[in-house]
Amino acid sequence: MKNEKNILSQLSNKILATLFVSDREVYLSELANKFNTTEQEIKLCVYEIANYLEPSSLKLSITEKSVMLTVEKEYLEYVPKEIVFQTQLSEQALETLAVIIYKQPCTKQEIEQIRGVDCEKTIQTLLNTGLIKKIATISQTGNPVLYSVTEKCVHAFGFKSYEDMLQWIKTKVEQKEELSTVREL
Repeated sequence: MKNEKNILSQLSNKILATLFVSDREVYLSELANKFNTTEQEIKLCVYEIANYLEPSSLKLSITEKSVMLTVEKEYLEYVPKEIVFQTQLSEQALETLAVIIYKQPCTKQEIEQIRGVDCEKTIQTLLNTGLIKKIATISQTGNPVLYSVTEKCVHAFGFKSYEDMLQWIKTKVEQKEELSTVREL
């Protein structure tokens, strides 16, 4: 893919330009459609770009379905705070997000049953940040909405896939259960 001067291929440059101006994750299928090529070719270019960016402050967050241009965490402190959009999630939002990751798709009622508190505002915050999405409405009394996490969520927490994120959550839940058992002894 690279030529002798260690310069990106034309397709990789087009992909990098697209990622640079995008304010969200970009799906591999979108790139394949845009540039009239296969997702496999896009993946090769994405990894070419990742290698190209490796010595810089920029990096690619790559999942199985999408890619996003980001800044290495160690360089964020040098970016003026008024320029960077960051969402600090409350403990309640993180707990709600963990329930959604673990149980998805799930309804507000299921989340509230697990957490034991009203989650209306927390769910709205997670929707506004783009970390979760509404995927369906169930045709039953009250028309409950089903929620699931987004690709943006997978990127935001640095995972490669939803499955990796779910496995991490399951491990944390198991560790907490083990810790509770030890405290009881």
